[in-house]
Amino acid sequence: MKFRGTVLAVLFLIVFAPMSAQAASVPPAPGEDGVWVIDAANVLSPSQRASLNTLCNDLYIETGRPIVVLTIESFGDYGWNYGEEEYANFAFDEYGIMDDAGQDKAILVFMSEQDRRFWTELGGGYAGENRDAYVQSVFDNDVKPLLGDDLWYEGLLAAVNGMEPVLKGEGFNWISWMWMGALPILLVLVL
Repeated sequence: MKFRGTVLAVLFLIVFAPMSAQAASVPPAPGEDGVWVIDAANVLSPSQRASLNTLCNDLYIETGRPIVVLTIESFGDYGWNYGEEEYANFAFDEYGIMDDAGQDKAILVFMSEQDRRFWTELGGGYAGENRDAYVQSVFDNDVKPLLGDDLWYEGLLAAVNGMEPVLKGEGFNWISWMWMGALPILLVLVL
């Protein structure tokens, strides 16, 4: 009797498990070195893709830390049912993005066009460096207004440029941020 129940359970899993679980995936990785932009959503013109890739490659050559730009049309195309943060983390791991020193100090800039989602994923080597507020301010002030107007190239370029200090290992300067970020807000509130 026990054997029969086990056989039924195994058959149930074999038949129904594939129907309920959809395997998540990422767009194929570039087949050549020095390609850091994966535009699966086709939101960039060839010249925009080349320009963005040149910037990413120059930063990599200078710092030994890669910044990968990934665009997809939608999460559904890749079997994903969660949010942008989780997908960016999944893609980061699937691509095996790593810096030259093996410190996990790399960055993935991710955008899903149809889902209108964006995320900047920092490698685990940045843990404890308190960069979240800086990354959020780059998104809020530099990237979001551009992506909100469907200026994909400009938004992705702003994200890459905004992450340059992180790649270069420059410390976050709260005083500078206060002058550049908080002071204009205070002036608007006073006026």
